Amino acid sequence: MSEVKFEPFQKVLVRDCDDSKWEINLFERMVDGKYLCLAGAYYQCLPYNNETKHLLGTTDSPTPPEPEFKWGDHVEVRNDKYNDWKKALFCNRNGGLNICLAIGDSMVTGWRRCRHADW
Repeated sequence: MSEVKFEPFQKVLVRDCDDSKWEINLFERMVDGKYLCLAGAYYQCLPYNNETKHLLGTTDSPTPPEPEFKWGDHVEVRNDKYNDWKKALFCNRNGGLNICLAIGDSMVTGWRRCRHADW
């Protein structure tokens, strides 16, 4: 997961999979593709610092937030990872939702996930 070279006793955030919560630990060494720490071995590891400390205790992704959208941008939207992406026109953000006009639905609705699209 990480391209970072860790040092022994470095503070790190670790977890095994994307659905697991980030835990704090101390790095020891790499063993068979896993990050060996004082409290176990893990598949995912990040340095613990001011940029990552907000992840502690969450299942949030360490990747930066999605790009900003402008009114009228062509996008694709869906509410969770099990729904198909729908073509839409971006309108605005309201709280945690992307307000978009879904093509074919003729209805402005809030969507949790939104990505740029070339359609």
